[in-house]
Amino acid sequence: MAPRLVDSAVNAINPEQIVVHDRPTDREGSNTILRADIPSVAGEAARYEQLWPAQEGPTEFRITCIPFATYGLAFGDHVEADEEGPLAFQVKRVTKRSGHLVIRAWLANANAEAWDKLNLVIDKHGLSHEFREPALVAIDIPPDDHGSQAEIEIAELAADAGFEIERGDEPFASAADI
Repeated sequence: MAPRLVDSAVNAINPEQIVVHDRPTDREGSNTILRADIPSVAGEAARYEQLWPAQEGPTEFRITCIPFATYGLAFGDHVEADEEGPLAFQVKRVTKRSGHLVIRAWLANANAEAWDKLNLVIDKHGLSHEFREPALVAIDIPPDDHGSQAEIEIAELAADAGFEIERGDEPFASAADI
């Protein structure tokens, strides 16, 4: 099986295996930090993503960033996390889906104009996105736009400009599930 985009990106972004958000989409709406598992290959070190949420109950949180590496989570999803103990503030499960979709673009091997062209598509469709150096873009596709012209244009651009894309809508799995 070919490695997933996230495997290449996480290794390039951070050898410590923790992906962080420097500029979360809704930072003002966030009031804490959660940790979510990123699936790793057996025998490899555990990998995590730091997510920015708004706490909406003792153990309920709403994701206010666009996940770079965690599968099955999207902007606006509600998740459950423990309040205390060794797994405090670690995402356990999704409790309510927002309907948003994450498209990830890995531009490390793309031609020089790829980011500019991708940014034009993002702006044209009014999409939110987050960028993580060296070359990872997480793009939020709102619920009514799945399968939209924006998704089609991003896929066509990826093929033309030589960068990888993937959807982040595989089911979420915590380390406890693996």
